[in-house]
Amino acid sequence: MPEQRSLDQLRLDLEAMAQRVASGDHFRVLGVSRDATEEQVRAAYRDIARRFHADAWSGVELGELRAEMQRVLVAASKAHTTLVSVEKRRQYVVELEAGGSKRSVARDVERIFQAEAAFKQGIRLYERGDLSRAAQKFEECLSLHPGEVDAKAYLLWTGYARQSDALSDAMRTSMLNDVERGLREVLKAHPRSLPAHLFLGHLERTRNRMAAAKEHYDQVLQMEPHHSEALSCLRLVNKRTGGRLDGKKGAPAAKDGFFTRFFKKS
Repeated sequence: MPEQRSLDQLRLDLEAMAQRVASGDHFRVLGVSRDATEEQVRAAYRDIARRFHADAWSGVELGELRAEMQRVLVAASKAHTTLVSVEKRRQYVVELEAGGSKRSVARDVERIFQAEAAFKQGIRLYERGDLSRAAQKFEECLSLHPGEVDAKAYLLWTGYARQSDALSDAMRTSMLNDVERGLREVLKAHPRSLPAHLFLGHLERTRNRMAAAKEHYDQVLQMEPHHSEALSCLRLVNKRTGGRLDGKKGAPAAKDGFFTRFFKKS
């Protein structure tokens, strides 16, 4: 049970950080005093990044905690950017004492929460196959929080899936190329974007490049070993190539997700 104990502690730490973030005070978010040195600010930010960045939890299935960690990191990054600059900190303190900055930060935090809600709604719609409404929710998420790269990955793939049946072969190929460029841009900004790897796996399958597809599905399973969509798709890849789920013996059976069914038709 060591992993469960670690996740329990992570939940407690995230609850404590959520209160600090909700305060709307950059100093509280980082846990430093108003006269903290530049190095103290940097050290506080590094500590938060070390504790809550998804890379520090590689191989652990984080579930809903992943989104909470992202919110903490966004707030900590904003606080660090402001407080590490002498001029920005001076201006921030003036605004804070006047009460304006707290309201501004609170609005930023509220937008992040709204973006996360739209993102989750989009995923639920996507999983049900309601791609048009799912795309609207992903667009809403990105309008509220443009830095949400996972939402961009979903939007790219959902846009293609909505139109693929109506496209000519040439148009489908062109659109796939555009989607691939977009997904690789997501990975460049965030190499551990789970949906970007998942959808690149789907994309490589449509091109019958099974080895490349398998690499992306393996990346997903390294981050979340029981990810049902990746497991289902990887089984299909191995079935087509005569391979096996290397290193995944005993993995639980998973129901086909929407896009697994989508590809079975192709």
